[in-house]
Amino acid sequence: MGHPQEVARDLKAYLGTGKPTTDWYYSADGDPQHIVTKKKAAPLIHGKCE
Repeated sequence: MGHPQEVARDLKAYLGTGKPTTDWYYSADGDPQHIVTKKKAAPLIHGKCE
């Protein structure tokens, strides 16, 4: 994980609420060193865990 702050935010949210943050982190233009954050834009997938 090249961006520990984002990972820490998601883990903290998950451990506190059972859900990740609603922010969407992704690499821009295929560059894994450039992470973009879109606030409240995460494409959350809901469904049964099997």
